[in-house]
Amino acid sequence: MAKKRKPKSSDSGTPPAAETARCWQAAWFPAAVFLLVSLAYFSEFAFSEKVIYGSDIGEDFHKGKEGFFEKLAKIPQPMWHQQMGGFPQSEEIRPQYFPTHLIFLFTTYQRHIGWRYILTVFLAGCGMYFYLRGVGVGRGAAIWCGIAYMSAPTFLAFTYAGHYAKMAVIALFPFMCHFLEQGMSSARLRHFLVLGITIALGIYSPHTQMVFYALCALSLYFLFRAVLSYRQEGLWKPIFRRTGLFVIAV
Repeated sequence: MAKKRKPKSSDSGTPPAAETARCWQAAWFPAAVFLLVSLAYFSEFAFSEKVIYGSDIGEDFHKGKEGFFEKLAKIPQPMWHQQMGGFPQSEEIRPQYFPTHLIFLFTTYQRHIGWRYILTVFLAGCGMYFYLRGVGVGRGAAIWCGIAYMSAPTFLAFTYAGHYAKMAVIALFPFMCHFLEQGMSSARLRHFLVLGITIALGIYSPHTQMVFYALCALSLYFLFRAVLSYRQEGLWKPIFRRTGLFVIAV
């Protein structure tokens, strides 16, 4: 008995233009575009055993060659230092608590930084896309602006100095604006809680100076939205509620 041939898109009557339109409308399409652009920028690293040299990262290419469980054991940090009878050191920022540090468990330190660059550039595009879509910008324009944001020369040039932490804060900033915008529009606690998480991630990037500037810009954006909300609603109570939630988030 002959097997039935699976019909192709042309056999089923679906024109190529409809297939293209379907891909364009798919939820995964913008993320796929940003991922492809990120991999293209760092293709020489991603598809080889090379590393991306940054002047501040150093040349300790031997770091990270120990086993998985040895690296895992070093993540929890001691709360007290042994010198001078013991003194607290828990006030230090722990960059190993940043999510991308998990990559380091499976590769060397230098290779981990390279993959962090790729993920950071990818997230920068996604963050700008989500923010612009949240304020009503069209899909095509939002994708284009996401590519422009992740392709900014100043942003990408930080790789030469090895300033991956600065790049992380820049990538997180559109997400901060997005959740602030959503929180100011809906006055819901969940949006401000996620805003607090993005700020915390920026702190653990760890580049507190860049987070300081990001918070300055975020505060100005909050004041703008507060004034806009008052002009639209004419009520003080919702403004006080949003202000309290914003303070909690920070």
